[in-house]
Amino acid sequence: FKKTQTFQNIEDAGLGYDSTLGFSDAVGFRCGISFPFRPYNPKAKKPLSFYEFPLHIMESAIQKKSNYRFLHKENIDPIWKEIQVLLRQIKTYNGCANVLWHNSDFDRFDVSWYAKFYENILYWVFINKDWGCSGRELLDWWKKRAESRMGVVIENSKEFHINLEKTEFEEFAVVIDPPEHWPNCDIEYDECTGEHEVRDGKIYVTLKDIVPEKARIRLSV
Repeated sequence: FKKTQTFQNIEDAGLGYDSTLGFSDAVGFRCGISFPFRPYNPKAKKPLSFYEFPLHIMESAIQKKSNYRFLHKENIDPIWKEIQVLLRQIKTYNGCANVLWHNSDFDRFDVSWYAKFYENILYWVFINKDWGCSGRELLDWWKKRAESRMGVVIENSKEFHINLEKTEFEEFAVVIDPPEHWPNCDIEYDECTGEHEVRDGKIYVTLKDIVPEKARIRLSV
């Protein structure tokens, strides 16, 4: 990988995304984040057109942590706990966990224990009701997200509106981080239906039946 050349090669090839920027010998945040981003071109002084999906977990990192092929049941648990810590960190910030598992490491005669890690990750996603998807699906979703627009209108110290000005989503989720006394506020929905819950002082709102350019959330205390 050469940061001044590889990114430009991806751009010239016309790819929509890349998902290879991560550690080969450790799990974690090589890019420092868990969200897609567009790499910056310092020569052109602007972002490139494709998205980078940071890579967080690759089976080669687990192999190196476990002395390659010599993986035994007693050292599976500490590695799996480290992976769970990473997944929880990403979930806390509503990020995107990127996992790479090469086909050769599903060989049940040679490295069957490594496939167990992959199964555990998929099960973790399932029980936490998260979304598992392909890179193409994430790219399409992220572009829709980037094109969505919201506006905030502050009426006074006790009331404000969130207007959903543009979106292609049939459902839309909003996380509101209000002042301390606001989680107990009244919430009303215009030109949409909504559900909300309060967790850790934040208001998690899910909107459905959205009327484009007219949907609105009203909060008041």
